[in-house]
Amino acid sequence: MTIEGATREPEEGFERMLLEGREGKHPIGAVLHAFGEAAIIVPSGADFNGAPEKFQPLMFTSQQGHPMMAVFTAMDRARLFSEKAPWVTTMSGRAVLTNLQPGVGIVVNPASDLGLEIAPPDVKRVLAELPALPEGPGPNLTVERAIRDARLGVLGHADVMRVLDNTSLFVATSQVDRIVPLVLDYNGQGYVAVFTRSDYMTRFREQATYGVHTTLAYIAQGLTDKAGIVVNPGLDWAYLLQPVDVAQLRG
Repeated sequence: MTIEGATREPEEGFERMLLEGREGKHPIGAVLHAFGEAAIIVPSGADFNGAPEKFQPLMFTSQQGHPMMAVFTAMDRARLFSEKAPWVTTMSGRAVLTNLQPGVGIVVNPASDLGLEIAPPDVKRVLAELPALPEGPGPNLTVERAIRDARLGVLGHADVMRVLDNTSLFVATSQVDRIVPLVLDYNGQGYVAVFTRSDYMTRFREQATYGVHTTLAYIAQGLTDKAGIVVNPGLDWAYLLQPVDVAQLRG
């Protein structure tokens, strides 16, 4: 059985790495490293928001008889199982492995041509071989995954706005003691640049040397009624928020 969407081109990032790993272009260690840093969708059979004890993972059994928790690289690859596990959260692959129950492994994209298995005996080794986390705020993987799924057509703009509400991102600024944001022109309109990862700001360092991690609502409060926001400019999956969206973020 092939899951709907499995025949589309892999996204750049972990999906591309996974495909090329299967083709022998990357060692398994590099693929597992990419998994640790990727935005991974974890489905549940019950709503567990704020109540981890209610989490009901989607489980399979491997050919070796191991219990395997199912996770996915994108929402379209999870749709086949949406009736069994309609609630989802997004976390890094590292967090998925860290929070596994003992004796449970991981199956990525079950029923898909683009899959991966990490058996229970390998979980601790994979975690130990991941590089140390950098200091400071980490990437906002929930926002990244929502934007990418919107581009795939499986999330609407309203869903992305719900993810952006009450979230924190990086804003590039030209001054260290106050936020003077980087403003970019899109079709003659000004958009303040914000980023899900600090390293995404690097290409704009000459224009805005510093970065501040703060809530998107706080950024929106300081903008004029005509200003928009662009999330991750410079990337092919940048996402534009129109002035009406910025007004919604202000509350």
